[in-house]
Amino acid sequence: HARTRTRLQDRRALAERLPQKSGAGTIARAMSSGDPGPASAWCEARLERGDADDVLEVAEFLASRPGFRLLATEACLWQGALVEAHAALEGVPAEERSSRWHALAAWWAESSGFAKRAASELAEVTRAAVPDRLAARCDLVAAELAGRSGDRLGEKACLTRAAAWPGPTQLEA
Repeated sequence: HARTRTRLQDRRALAERLPQKSGAGTIARAMSSGDPGPASAWCEARLERGDADDVLEVAEFLASRPGFRLLATEACLWQGALVEAHAALEGVPAEERSSRWHALAAWWAESSGFAKRAASELAEVTRAAVPDRLAARCDLVAAELAGRSGDRLGEKACLTRAAAWPGPTQLEA
């Protein structure tokens, strides 16, 4: 037990020496403490800024913990890595497939050219249950679907809602 305790103390000391803002430090602290909550909050804060690179590193490393596959999926989608996003989505256990999962699935489906799937996934999203950045992304998906169907008023309304969110939505994309 003394050897295990010493190793745990060594891991915690190493984790504390790594930069607070780094992905490696975030992973080390989550692993040494056994508490993934701060790592999840770290990922969320970066996704709010549209900074997906470090999030992907952390979320993939902690993918066995609840919620991290969804964070990895979102990071992949921000990067346009559709194959990886689909794999992460499909790896989410059924009990974790909430509105957030459906919002990400709609984003993936629209980006992959599956309009019907995107529409059916959007129908499953409860806007109040997803972060504002994903609600805005859902508006962009809905705008694209409306535009494809010729509904210019619907497209404009969805784009207006998406543009009201102050964070990154890749409106220029």
